[in-house]
Amino acid sequence: MHRTIRLVAAVTIGLVALSGCDRFTEAASPEPSDNGVSALSGEEILAKAQSALEGAKSFRFKGDVSLDEAGRLAFDVKIRDQDLIGTFTMSGGGAGSPQGKVEALRVNGQTYFKGDETFWKSAGGKNAGAAIELFEGKWVRPKPGDKFFASLLKLTEPEDFLKADGPITKGETKKIGDLDAIALKDGESSLFVATKGEPFPLRLEGPPGEGQAEFSEFGAAFDEIKEPPADQVVDMSKLQT
Repeated sequence: MHRTIRLVAAVTIGLVALSGCDRFTEAASPEPSDNGVSALSGEEILAKAQSALEGAKSFRFKGDVSLDEAGRLAFDVKIRDQDLIGTFTMSGGGAGSPQGKVEALRVNGQTYFKGDETFWKSAGGKNAGAAIELFEGKWVRPKPGDKFFASLLKLTEPEDFLKADGPITKGETKKIGDLDAIALKDGESSLFVATKGEPFPLRLEGPPGEGQAEFSEFGAAFDEIKEPPADQVVDMSKLQT
């Protein structure tokens, strides 16, 4: 789990390619029963959490993490199958570090981004004025192979996304929101897994100062994930350089 916080801190948000299983509906069981994971080993609990996330079909992933000398990154992403919508806000970094807010959208295999004025000022360099005029308020379709946007959204498999760096030990139990959860410890990082109902991963906590991320809204429809209007899209591959 420590590597996941580190991936986030490197502006590499892991997003899960989920199968076409039936959606889990939290409201279906108002008082979920104990799921038995507390009696399992740390590795077995992690495997249960991976399987539960795969079967959820959709979920929300939200957090705030340190980017070391590059400042902090706050993110809020809603994921449905291989589609997603979310925001990434970068702040507090030194000279040359991306700043501002970027909205992201992936739908039907195509990725789009929308940056605010602060982002285009930091990313545009000497061409910042032209970038703001051309891109602000528009969805940008990046060129194939664009490294910055590829690093911002990196698609991985759940077994890699929730992979531990070393031995896993079981830790404290506590409430994450309204749900009971048990901690899986990987060095100074913890993954909290629900002990009632589906054994979903609920929260990732990094070492002190590195931040945390939470999972929620399992099985939500996320109807806001849809293609943007064509007149609001700028295709960078069609721009003259």
